[in-house]
Amino acid sequence: MNNPEGARMAELFVKAPLPMTTEVVASGSELIGNVTLSISENPLGVGGGKASAEIKSYNEARELAKSLVSHLAPIEKGSSTGCGDGRELVKTNTGEDQVVSPKLFGGSVNAAAGMQVISGSELPGKPYEKIFKTIADTLTAADRRLGAHIDTHAHGEASHCGSLDGAQKIYAAAGSNGDALQPLVKYFTEKLGFNFDVNEYAQQVRRSAEFAASSSFETWNGAKGINETIARGGLVRTLEGGDHDDPAHGHKENLITVILREGVSLRKEDFISANKGKQTFVVTFPQLIKKAEIMTVNPDPAEASLEVARKVQAGILFQLAHALVVPDGTQYLTVIE
Repeated sequence: MNNPEGARMAELFVKAPLPMTTEVVASGSELIGNVTLSISENPLGVGGGKASAEIKSYNEARELAKSLVSHLAPIEKGSSTGCGDGRELVKTNTGEDQVVSPKLFGGSVNAAAGMQVISGSELPGKPYEKIFKTIADTLTAADRRLGAHIDTHAHGEASHCGSLDGAQKIYAAAGSNGDALQPLVKYFTEKLGFNFDVNEYAQQVRRSAEFAASSSFETWNGAKGINETIARGGLVRTLEGGDHDDPAHGHKENLITVILREGVSLRKEDFISANKGKQTFVVTFPQLIKKAEIMTVNPDPAEASLEVARKVQAGILFQLAHALVVPDGTQYLTVIE
């Protein structure tokens, strides 16, 4: 984990978002009540993607973050886990309307795949499509509806989901920036009620790097993930991809929002409409616990509990690595409890 690039990222990525300001905000909803809202005082500062924020100051970020709270709602029963992508919904493959659903980068299956790979449940060299299919079957058997997304310009092998198309880059980012990401992985692991295991974390970073460098992605493409989702009756959302010549494909996220409140997500389209098109990435981290429990089959309760903890920590690392690949670092970190 100790490498010059990791040290540089640690200075920019970790010191930039911390400290955070925290306040209690009323949601205006009896179902949600008051929430604790934390906002980084500076943008994240690093990121290799093209999603760029429109806001330019902490005060703008704070006002936008506070507006999130009025668009929180209980997650609808039976809804599929969508991606944390902040772009606006155009349609779904089934014609279903907007629902309040859980969100994780990569959607249902890829989020769980990251958890499995980084926790050591899958070995480098195994074709990623085989891993994806196995997890898709496991989640479906557990009565979980799958979710994923494309955008309005998706074609051929490209899904235009940064997590599916760029899966190898996400693992590489997790594997080469362990020092930078460790404070936030620890922070969120403990917020979810688990002890952070620093020795296991070192192994998780190593596994990420080894998997990214392996032959697992030789035949993988994002369209395969979409097809597997559809084949199991999953919900595939089509998001607005912007103009054909837009290198960011419609991405204009200003915040990276992590929701820690159990059973709560964001009415994303309502938020976008109320804020004149401004977007936020959004992930609901309690879903990682549910995914970890489904993917854990150890019959010994004590061992199973430890395995769930390892998978949750691995899942957080995978989720946070997206912040180094998809956005450009101009986003502010927002945490809702």
